[in-house]
Amino acid sequence: MSNKNILQLFLLILLSVNYSFAIADEMSGDEKLLTEDEIDDSLGQYGEARDTLDISEIRDTAKLMFMTDHLSNVTKPSNIYYEWVTRGKNDPGFTDSVYLSVLDINEDGTKNTDIEFFTGPRQFRNYSPDIAMNVRGNPILNIYLSGSVYNMMKLIEKGTFNYYQRQMRDSIGLDATLESTTFTFEGKQYNGEKVTFIPFIKDKRSAEYKPYSHKVYEIVFSKDIPGQLYEIRSFVPDLDNPESEQPFIFESLVFKSIKSQTGS
Repeated sequence: MSNKNILQLFLLILLSVNYSFAIADEMSGDEKLLTEDEIDDSLGQYGEARDTLDISEIRDTAKLMFMTDHLSNVTKPSNIYYEWVTRGKNDPGFTDSVYLSVLDINEDGTKNTDIEFFTGPRQFRNYSPDIAMNVRGNPILNIYLSGSVYNMMKLIEKGTFNYYQRQMRDSIGLDATLESTTFTFEGKQYNGEKVTFIPFIKDKRSAEYKPYSHKVYEIVFSKDIPGQLYEIRSFVPDLDNPESEQPFIFESLVFKSIKSQTGS
């Protein structure tokens, strides 16, 4: 595959969960983050000279996250269960479930899937069906990252989805670190790889949206875990109390089990 095609694929995957928000312009000086109305009045549509990430600089972190066949070790229709936990310094948070159902094994090795992100009144399906069909990578990862960017935008109440999404994309491709790790699941130790990135800290506007600009992401993969995604952790440190072990906001999504849809 050519460098151009790899770059297009990388951008397509990371931008595939589309919430259809207008894009923020490049900012300089002491300008404030633009409001949605200001952006709509002054800017064109997403895609205007924005995708300038150099493929030669993309690290193995991006390849692991977006160019890996995570579902290669799921060989029959199955339901994968993840547990979600979130809590905050001033918020008791909640615990919920996330399900990835592998429905079909296609002849080319891709999978058709269905996703239930949360249950009951919290459940949302605000993503394109294309993200779940004919896939090799784990679609839970894309939905989580896009949902995280959307929540960031809503918490900050400045800028747009695409403004923060570009920073996350560039951070994964250019700044993220990759290291070997071990973890214990059901009493057994596993080997894995952990990707760590802090996507908003280098933003020239980061001081305007503390503490959220300090949000840290840690994602653990293991070839021995069905779907290869073991855990996603993110946290915003408590900048007012830096010695505290309790973050300002904490989120985690952890693999819990897999069950064949035939019951075997």
